[in-house]
Amino acid sequence: METTSIILLIGVALLLATWYFKRSTRALEQSKITMDSFYQSANALTDDDRTPSVIIEMLSDMSRDLTDGAVMRKFIFQVFLRRAVFSEKVASSKSKDFHAIVMELPPELQGHFFRATAAALFTISFRSFFFGPIFRRLMMVGVELANRSRDQQRDTRVETYAAGLFGHVHDEDHHNGGCATPA
Repeated sequence: METTSIILLIGVALLLATWYFKRSTRALEQSKITMDSFYQSANALTDDDRTPSVIIEMLSDMSRDLTDGAVMRKFIFQVFLRRAVFSEKVASSKSKDFHAIVMELPPELQGHFFRATAAALFTISFRSFFFGPIFRRLMMVGVELANRSRDQQRDTRVETYAAGLFGHVHDEDHHNGGCATPA
C-alpha cells in the first residue's frame, strides 16, 4: 500500500513537471516572438529623427524590463493594492502630456509605438508564470469588447446592405427555406 502511494506521488509529480516545462517552453517561444516584434518597432522609432527623446527613453526603459519577471508581479500587486506610484494629479498631468506627444507622431510612427508597447506588455507577461496569464486575460477583455462592438457594427451594415438588395426580410421568410420576399 505504501509503495503504491509513493509510485502514485512520483507519477503525479512527473506529470506536473512535464506540464510545467511544456508551458514554460511555450511561454518562452511566445515571449521571443513578442520580443522580436518589440525590437522591430522600437528600432523603427529610434531610427526615425521625428521620434521625440521622451519616447526613445521610454522604449529604453521598456527594453530593460522585458526580461524581468518581477515587473509583472510588482505591477499586479500595485493594481490589486490600488497603490499609486505618483499622486493622482501628477500622474494625470504626466499621462496627458505623454498622450499629446504620442498623438503628435506621424501615423506610421504611432503604429510602431503602439505595436512596441503592446509587444512589451505581452513579453513581460510571458515572463511571469502565475501573474502573466492573469494580466493577459485582463488585457483581452478590452479586445473582446472592441471585437464585439465591431462585429455588431458589421452585422448591422450587412443587414442594411442585404435589405437594400433584397428588400425587407420578414421573420416568417426564414421559416420558408430562407427565401426573402421583398416587402
